[in-house]
Amino acid sequence: MVLPQGGGAVEVKARRRLKEEGAFEALVNEMETKLAELGNGIPGCTPSVSDLDLSQNHVTPEQLERVLSIVTTHNVFVRRFRLFGIPTFTDDAMRILGDHLRGLTKEQAPTEMHLSDCAITSEGFYHLMSAIEESDLYPGAPPGGKPRPLYLRLENNYISEESLKEKQEAGVVRAFKKSMGQREVTTSSPVKVDIIVHENSSWKQKTGEPPAPENAPPPRMVNDRWDEQQRAKQAMPLAAAAAAAAWGQWQKPQWGGWGGWGGGADRMFTRVGEGPSLMAKAGYVKPEPTGLAAGLNKGFITTRRTLKTKPSYRIGRKSQRGALIKEVVREVAGFAPYERRMIELLRVGSAATLKRALKVAKKRLGTHKRGKKKRDEMAEALAALRKKGARSIAPGVKLDTLRYSVFVSRLLVVAAGRKNIHFRTAPRHAAAWMDCSKISWESRIGD
Repeated sequence: MVLPQGGGAVEVKARRRLKEEGAFEALVNEMETKLAELGNGIPGCTPSVSDLDLSQNHVTPEQLERVLSIVTTHNVFVRRFRLFGIPTFTDDAMRILGDHLRGLTKEQAPTEMHLSDCAITSEGFYHLMSAIEESDLYPGAPPGGKPRPLYLRLENNYISEESLKEKQEAGVVRAFKKSMGQREVTTSSPVKVDIIVHENSSWKQKTGEPPAPENAPPPRMVNDRWDEQQRAKQAMPLAAAAAAAAWGQWQKPQWGGWGGWGGGADRMFTRVGEGPSLMAKAGYVKPEPTGLAAGLNKGFITTRRTLKTKPSYRIGRKSQRGALIKEVVREVAGFAPYERRMIELLRVGSAATLKRALKVAKKRLGTHKRGKKKRDEMAEALAALRKKGARSIAPGVKLDTLRYSVFVSRLLVVAAGRKNIHFRTAPRHAAAWMDCSKISWESRIGD
């Protein structure tokens, strides 16, 4: 539920995941572990939670206070709070959230708060607004941006419209419509909060008292573009399988999906409807043919042969020897120019430079997925460089292999100098020479 985002940031994705017993304790333990790793990861880079999503769970005020105490203990600030659809989010929870804001600096102030569909009344609204008015957190300016008020959503709560209009007339709150475009204000502007309203300028608040949590309506579907993309991505294979099964057709698998051409062991045809996926899983055995020209498992009866495992089936698997050679080459040759450029961008640690580093990696490597992987690799390399005193040590290189690296680096010089071999191919020749001559590197390290 705690997902790393690179550059010292994580996301907490716990929407509708805390209903089972022990789920909240698991989330708390995972947050403590990941935030502790962030604090020790990249020196000079302030760790942050880009999205804290606890929505549509029965989170009590005591549990919210515990989560905020963990964030405060590890000196981590939250950019976006998603706490909508929580029937137990009452005025006490708003008081706890307001006390949390009082202890923040202007650089640590959150930019968004989603508190709709909760049990907040006018009392809780005044608790939050007093914390905002007493501090100078807003309007806050993102790195390299213009000052903006707090983005706040409070629809479907139990706040009286008189309380909202009172703060609006005082100039502290601005009724903001999404169609209004940019939200920038001047530094001297008294507007501290942008409360989202509908196109008809309605605050969309309920009347009466909040119901008990057990009597609250079920969570409603929200318009979350990221969740819609994930659901559509998961539903595409099942929808295609259902359509093909309706026509009784055979379905071919896709060539490796997004990651490439795929392995040869999985390239086989499967009958649609025999499993949840269009491609055969490991251990699947095709049924014997019936010898009939039509019907299930139709086809001529044949004697099947057991095929040998081809070397092409092992494409993409990482071996110990290959990993060691890559470590040695990284130790001897260092980083490529574009990798050094990414390290310099990551060293700054701002959101703009993190995005710029990803853009550099995507341009050189070709895909978004490879770019993100390379950015994470360079972030680990930067942390290792700072930890080891700015030594060019590759991510994952262990200290007990450094003596071996020194020995192999000497072999690279010998292979490139004596045999007139290009330096890029020297590691292959050096490794082959060691295998053939059965050299004991431990005995030669002092030569």
